[in-house]
Amino acid sequence: TAATPAVPTPQETVTAGRAKVSLLVPLTGPNNSVGQAMLDAANMAMFDVSTDIALLPRDTGSTADGASAAASRALSDGAGLILGPIFSASVAPVRDTVNGSATSAIVYSTDATVAGGNVFVMGFLPAGQVDRVVGFAKSRGMTKLAALVPDNPYGVAISAEIASLRTQLGLPAPRVLTLSRDVKGQLASLADDPPQVLLVALGGDQLVQLAP
Repeated sequence: TAATPAVPTPQETVTAGRAKVSLLVPLTGPNNSVGQAMLDAANMAMFDVSTDIALLPRDTGSTADGASAAASRALSDGAGLILGPIFSASVAPVRDTVNGSATSAIVYSTDATVAGGNVFVMGFLPAGQVDRVVGFAKSRGMTKLAALVPDNPYGVAISAEIASLRTQLGLPAPRVLTLSRDVKGQLASLADDPPQVLLVALGGDQLVQLAP
């Protein structure tokens, strides 16, 4: 007797003949609202891009291990392209999972050093941000610069670019403050010799609390 043809799974039905793109976002855990917003935006973008693409969301669970597991699932599902993850701590595990496979990944990061092989970076890189801010300030005659940077690799990258620009643009020595618990005291210390520009390399809740 003839063999009974296999019944396609729901995913096989949806993706048949279409390019598979997997989106790694947190759909559970404390950052699920961010992940859902990213997924909603991706679904809306699909209407403008192509009906030949099947979007495969994979939950990272807001952790690095979850992101690595999500990348593994995307590979096993046959994704030709992976988008994400969206948090820096998860980028390296995803890169390590994807490198060596036939699948490319575009990770959302401000750290260009994670790129390589078939892993690409999409994000606002520190050098470009600092170049625009400092270059604009100098064009307006403001050359006396101070910066408040976080105590992490992003802060190190910001500080390095400021030092490089100082040489290129012939600026006075900038004063770079590394964020501490006494941020009010740090900012008050600038009052004796105030800068013309204060570059604050912070965002989110930190910036909201600091702004006043």
